[in-house]
Amino acid sequence: LLTNTRIIRGYSCSSAEYHGCVLRMVSYLHLLESDGHDVGLIRNRDTHVVPVVTVTTPTTEDITIPIVIESPQSCRRAVVTSQGSIRVGSGMDAHDIGSGVAQRYNQAATAKRDETHKLDQVSLLFASVQNRFRLTRIRKMEHSIVTTDQIRDCLNRLLELGDIHQHENEHENVWGSNPGVRPETTKQRILGRLAGHSVRITSTGNFCHLGDDGSIVIPWDWR
Repeated sequence: LLTNTRIIRGYSCSSAEYHGCVLRMVSYLHLLESDGHDVGLIRNRDTHVVPVVTVTTPTTEDITIPIVIESPQSCRRAVVTSQGSIRVGSGMDAHDIGSGVAQRYNQAATAKRDETHKLDQVSLLFASVQNRFRLTRIRKMEHSIVTTDQIRDCLNRLLELGDIHQHENEHENVWGSNPGVRPETTKQRILGRLAGHSVRITSTGNFCHLGDDGSIVIPWDWR
């Protein structure tokens, strides 16, 4: 579609659906070229030629927007995600995909810049948590729907946990057991349990557990 986009298959889209959608998009672009139009243009339903997108601001030149193709049931129109990608359905025709991307590209570019800034912050937080708790590694769970904002919240609370200086009368263990443990002992137990381990952060509703690779998996909204 555009030089500043890349097409990828979403989790809900089968290989056959993805392949068929890409073929329709390629055929549509070839049709435009055969009509003597720039591939950066699409034809609307009134047979007028309109730009797919106009990128005039320098801040969008170095941004690549993912066009994520999902199943027809999951997505029926172009939608911008908070991560700065544009979701389209594999059942949409090529014109609707092109015009949808055109209308939402600048919105996606803004979201992508915001997401990049958040990821830079999260990268620093990952390093701080790994150093504070002496972890071998800490990262997001693969294929998890946990957002960057949720990961940032989780990491900030972990850092607060590492910095606790509570009074002697603390009566509740952070991990939900052994009420009445003194703050120093609580902190040592937490650090001791995490030190040397790999930690992965997943979405809400999951209890802390061991992953298949031996990592400690924690929900982002742990308590």
